[in-house]
Formats: sequence, C-alpha cells, structure tokens
Amino acid sequence: MGNLVECVLEKRLPSKTQVISIALLLIGTAFSSNIFDGGLSSLTFLGIIYGLLAACSYTAFTFVSGKVATNVDPVERSALMLTGSLIFIVILFPPTFLGDVKIVLPLLKYGVALALFGTIIPPLFFSIGVPVVGVGLTSILASVELPVAILASTTILHERSSMIQWVGILIILIGITLPGYVQKKFKHQVA
Repeated sequence: MGNLVECVLEKRLPSKTQVISIALLLIGTAFSSNIFDGGLSSLTFLGIIYGLLAACSYTAFTFVSGKVATNVDPVERSALMLTGSLIFIVILFPPTFLGDVKIVLPLLKYGVALALFGTIIPPLFFSIGVPVVGVGLTSILASVELPVAILASTTILHERSSMIQWVGILIILIGITLPGYVQKKFKHQVA
C-alpha cells in the first residue's frame, strides 16, 4: 500500500525492482500466512475489512512519518505523536483499571517492556528513517514483520509451522533484500 500511495500522491511509478520486490512480498505473504492450507476458510468479511483498515492506518502513519514536519527533531516528533495517540486512546478506552493495584502491579513489568519496544522506539526510528528511505521502500522493509512473527511463534511459543510457511519467509526475505542488492550492484557498476 505504501508504494501505491507514493505512486498516486507523488506521481512517481515504482521501479522495476520495486515491482518485482512487491510481487515477491505478496507471494511470500500468501505462503507464510498458511493461506493455502485451509487458511481461506477461516476468513470473515469483517476480518478482511479490519485488516484493510489496519493496512490503511499503517500506510497513513508511514506516509505522515516521511512527509510531515521532517525538519522537527525526531525525538520531539515522536513525543508529539505518542501524546496525540495517548489522548485518543484514553478518550476511546478510559483507563478505569489503573486504580486497581492488583491488576496494575503484576502487569507493570510487561507494560514497561511493551511500551518501550512497541510504542516508544518504533515511532522514533520511523521519524528518523522514513524521510531518508522514502515511503515505498519503508513499506517493503516493514514486511520483515511477518517472518519475525512466525519465527517468534515457533521458537518462543513452540507453535507448529509448515515447510510452506518457511518457503514464504524465504521469499519475503528475498523480496526485502532485492532493492538493496540491485542498488548496491548498480552503484558498483557505476563506480
């Protein structure tokens, strides 16, 4: 979706390498999500809509990270984004459970780790990296999330994963590394 937004808003077609990379990412995602092993039967219309809305939201976040207030310090940009998100979430889901110490204290160690690695560090790195790399390439690089999720579910949660999922992960990794490899090879030929 990031490449599509970049194509429409910036009126710039993706390179041949990016198109091949996107095709590999889509094929790899289909394999690694286990869609061919009865995965389609469990899909619901509402789930598809929510998935598309999540993808649109993520694409908007990526685009805004790369285009809005890029001259502002990344730490300040991240702090402003997180503050806005906090206000929005508190309005939607008032944190009434915070008064119950029996709930809050046991979850505090997980909450701090989740806040740091899931909420604070990613927007900071996005604020630094997206203006440099671009929205299209950022969406390609972000595709590493699915292989990491499958790897974590296999190693940490000991869930079963099939050979087709590992083939999908390999295809995704090839799709992610392809633009960088082609760019490096092109620079080497020019020099």
